Amino acid sequence: MSCLAAQHIQQVVRIRDKLKEEVESIQHEKDQLQQKIIQCQSSLPTDGIPMMPTARRSREASNALFHAYVAERTRKNWRFYPYSLILKRIFDSFQNTVTCDSAEDFYRSLNEWKKNALNLVQLRQVASQAVMDMGRTTSLIMAPDRVPDECIRLANSDNR
Repeated sequence: MSCLAAQHIQQVVRIRDKLKEEVESIQHEKDQLQQKIIQCQSSLPTDGIPMMPTARRSREASNALFHAYVAERTRKNWRFYPYSLILKRIFDSFQNTVTCDSAEDFYRSLNEWKKNALNLVQLRQVASQAVMDMGRTTSLIMAPDRVPDECIRLANSDNR
């Protein structure tokens, strides 16, 4: 009987030691995870989620409105799409040049943009590039009868 009791005690001690090792292993893993959490949290901005700069937000909102407008007008009349290719270049140059930091900056940058981007030389280049884009993105040369549907599809899916 004492031999059985001794074996039982040894078995219980082995089980206890094994459980103790598991607890220590889990405790070590928990400590490592806690350190990783602390590292990740310390790399986060101190004042919350970083906000996108206002100029970038307004530019994205303006682009979204422009694309919605082009899609709507092109659905009504497919001929608006080629015109929108010209407008898009003018719109982009406006956004890249004109600043709204102050009224003075706005007037100065607007006049600079108007002088540089709206002269006939620039407008001819923009129109020429738009015609080349139409030739590349549609079947204007090979199958002109498909162009109206292609323009509507492009305007609806355009992520320019």
